[in-house]
Amino acid sequence: MQNDERKITYPHQIMALIILTVFLALNCYRFCFSFNNETQIENLSPCLLEVKGEVPHPGLYYYDYCPTANELLNASGQSPDGNFPINQNSMVVLSTGTSLWVQKTRKGIRVARFSLEGKKKMLLGIPINLNTATSGDLSSLPGIGPHIADEVILFRETLGTFSKIEDLKAVNGIGEKRFKKIEKYLTVKPETIG
Repeated sequence: MQNDERKITYPHQIMALIILTVFLALNCYRFCFSFNNETQIENLSPCLLEVKGEVPHPGLYYYDYCPTANELLNASGQSPDGNFPINQNSMVVLSTGTSLWVQKTRKGIRVARFSLEGKKKMLLGIPINLNTATSGDLSSLPGIGPHIADEVILFRETLGTFSKIEDLKAVNGIGEKRFKKIEKYLTVKPETIG
């Protein structure tokens, strides 16, 4: 009997894998062939968010609008109770690239809000902000290792924020060739995590 059940679900798993692969391929194609950050942001779906932690349905969520934390928690199967701390406001509107981490406590649930990791942002076509990126985010860029990522952060801490992505060329280890390779993945526009 187990074999019969497995045969029934196997085609569904294959179909889900094919759909996911096509979706990712289309997003990668769209991201790789856009030539400036404005085009990338305009082509990006209005709101792409992640929920992880102790929820019934963790994962990525797509919205035609940017939802509140309560709406996202409801979609993930976690009905928010009235007293969970998320900047003291569960009605805060989230923005693309936000990740919520849900943890159950004795008093209810605790929700922390973060920006998506650099690798996920690249895969989903969300530009990485040079002024807020971590060393790990920068290391996920093609041709940028931990040493150059640390140079970028040192440059930012010493001289202040980047006003345009071209300022990155002044960092030790980033020449014209390397800059051309990574510029499509970057932005300096202020990013709101919530």
